[in-house]
Amino acid sequence: MEQYLVIDVGGTDIKYAVMDKNITFIEKGIKRTPYEHGVDGFLDAIFEIYRLYDKQVEGIAMSLPGVIDSETGYCHTGGNLTYNAKQPIAKLLCEKCNAKVHIENDAKCAALAEYWKGALKDCQNGLVMILGTGIGGGIVIDGKLLRGAHFFAGELSYLDINADQWEDASSCFGLRNGAVSMIRRIKEVKGIKDDSFDGLSAFELINSGDERALEVFYQFARGIAIQLCNLQMILDMEVVAIGGGISRQDVVIETIKKCWDEVVDRHPSKRTAATLPQAKLVRCEFAGDANLVGALYSYLDFYKLSVG
Repeated sequence: MEQYLVIDVGGTDIKYAVMDKNITFIEKGIKRTPYEHGVDGFLDAIFEIYRLYDKQVEGIAMSLPGVIDSETGYCHTGGNLTYNAKQPIAKLLCEKCNAKVHIENDAKCAALAEYWKGALKDCQNGLVMILGTGIGGGIVIDGKLLRGAHFFAGELSYLDINADQWEDASSCFGLRNGAVSMIRRIKEVKGIKDDSFDGLSAFELINSGDERALEVFYQFARGIAIQLCNLQMILDMEVVAIGGGISRQDVVIETIKKCWDEVVDRHPSKRTAATLPQAKLVRCEFAGDANLVGALYSYLDFYKLSVG
C-alpha cells in the first residue's frame, strides 16, 4: 500500500502523519511551528520531518494557513505564518526534499475531509465553518470544492458585519465571532484576571448556567446564525458542518441551531417569502485530524490518484 507524509501546519504546532489512501495512520507526530528564521527555518523544519520517512512515502501532502494557489503551491498570504507570504512554498519544498509536494489552505482541507469521508459525504452543496482564532470556511458547490478565481473563497473571517463601521477591524466576522474572541469577552465580563482561563474554563461557566457567560455565548451564537442565514441565501446549502475545538461542546451546535431558527422565524423577508430554507446543521466528524485527512485527499486528487 502506498504511503504519504501528510502535514498540518498550525500557528503553534506542526502535526504530521504517515498515512495511506484508506486514512490509516501508520505513524503520527508533532513539533513546534518555527518562527525564528523565517521561511528558511520553516523549510528546514519540514525537511527534518520528511527525512524521517523519505524511504517509505510517495510524497508530501500539506495543509497551510493563508491564501494559497493550490495549482502552483504559491502562498499569496501566510496567515499567522507571515514569512510564507508571496513564496512558492510547494516548489521550494519540492526542491529541498526532492519529492512530490502539494499544499492546500487549512480550512479548505477541513472541508475536503468532511466531503470525502465525513459530515458532507454525498452532499452536493455544503459548508464547513471552522471556529477558532478567526473563522475559516470551506465551500462545496455541485460536489466540488469552491476555490474561487483568486483562491479566496471561504475566507469568512473577512466578512464585514457592520456597514456603519466597516473600516473598524472589530467589524470583521472573524474578530467579532471567533471562538477566541468569545472566550476573551466572557473573561472580561466576569472580571477574571487568571491567565490560565481558557476555552474549557469558559464552557464550565456556560454549561453551569452562568448568566453573564451565557449572555456573551448567545450573542456569539446569534452572530454566527445571522451569517449562516446570509450564506444560505447565496449558496442554498444542504449541510453546514461546524468545526474547531469548541465544536466538541454539544451546547455550541444546539445554540447556533436555536439562534438560526429564531433568525429565520423573525426575518423580515417572511412577509413576502413563504419560507426561508435552512441547511442541516451538524458537527464536523473529523476533529483534530481534519486538516490531515483533507490534505491527503487534495494530494491524491491533484496527482490524479485513486482514493480509498
